[in-house]
This record gives sequence, structure tokens and C-alpha cells, in this order.
Amino acid sequence: MENRPKLRLLFMTRLLITGGCSITDQRTKDYEGGVITWPTKVANYMESELLNVAKRGRGNDYIENTVFDAILENHDKYDCTVMVYWTEAYRVNLFDAITLWDYSRGNQNELTNQGICQRDAINKSFRNMRRTQLVCDSFNIPCYHRLNQGFHAKVKDQEDVYHWLADHPAITEFNLSYAEVLAGRLSNHNDKDKHQWQTLPDAHPNQKGQDEIADLFIDTMNGTILDDIEPTPLLIDRFVYD
Repeated sequence: MENRPKLRLLFMTRLLITGGCSITDQRTKDYEGGVITWPTKVANYMESELLNVAKRGRGNDYIENTVFDAILENHDKYDCTVMVYWTEAYRVNLFDAITLWDYSRGNQNELTNQGICQRDAINKSFRNMRRTQLVCDSFNIPCYHRLNQGFHAKVKDQEDVYHWLADHPAITEFNLSYAEVLAGRLSNHNDKDKHQWQTLPDAHPNQKGQDEIADLFIDTMNGTILDDIEPTPLLIDRFVYD
């Protein structure tokens, strides 16, 4: 009797569930020329079906919620794996529908002007990650996390927050690095200028960039040691907030 669930998994179709923002969303305008986003390459590598619930312009609340819904809908029907490419911490969504505030377009003081602690804003996204991991753990689903822009790259002149973030326990908890939490990670390479020529008109990664993101998730899944990276945000000023 104890072996029945394991035997059942042998006959279940694999399903890769992916979440994220426009970098992950196949419907993003930049990709209309034929660029295939990273989830498709990873699903092909895994010989898996794909459910990509990413949507452009959405924040980490939306990402968590849609991945959660996809897990609940499919965990008992498929042999699931979850991969999430989290976006910046300062996008705030209302009812998974619209973005209320965008603190990423240059007004770094707006958070404090509204009485919002930047540490709370960053911890909010770490909480999104933790809840997603807990749900996956409860269903024995492998779950892999990467940050595409980091949680703090666009807030300047806040040395106390930088020092606090460098010692954040989530860095070890999710096998991240300070550089990734600060400014994001788009490949398993240490080359600060590498991605500057890998962007499309609205600053999304081109096909080579998407392929490297796919390889990053494959490396993460396979337990490959990732290269050390410098804090080198790619999409600081030109990124289009859809």
C-alpha cells in the first residue's frame, strides 16, 4: 500500500509550472518576432508539458498567486515541477489585475514618503517566495527560484538597507547571492557586460539571453554550482513596465 503513490507517479505526465513577469511571458510584445522564452526550452529539456502562468507587468503577489492556483489545479493530475523567476520587489498589484504603484521608475523616495519601510517591501517578496516553497513542499513538488532584476537594485543612497540585505537569511535559504538579491541574475556567468547586447527594443532578453536564462534554471535544477556574479542590473532604466 505504501508504494502505490510512487508507482502512480511513474505513469503521470510531467508538468512544468512557471511564473514570472514579462521576461517569462511568451505574449510579451518583444517576443513577437519569434523569440522563445526560457520555460519552453526548460520544458523541452525535461521532456515535460508546460504551464506558463507568467504575465507582463505583474509583481510578486501576482506571480505567487497564479503559481499557487496552478499548483492546486494540477498537483494531483501531473508529476509537477515549479520554477519561478521573481520580479522586482516594488511592483504592487491589486487583485491580480492591475499595478497600483511602480516605485521602480526613478522616484526612490516615494516609498518613505508614503511611510513604507523599504525592508518591509523587500521582505514582502521574500514572503512570496517562502509561501510558494511551503506549498510545493507540502505536495512534494520540486521548486526552483531565481530573481530576474533583484529586490533592491533601483533604490539608491540607502547604505543601511544594503548592509541589512547582505546579511538576509533568505540568501542562504534559497541558495541566492547578495548580487542576485540586489540586482538579479540572467545567466550562470560572471560577465558584467555580457547582457548589454542581449536586449530587444523594450529591453527584454533576446533569444540568446532567453537561452541563458533557461540554462540558469537547468543548472539550478541539476545542482550545478553557479558562478559568482557582480551586482550588474540589466534592465535599470530602459525596462518597459507593461
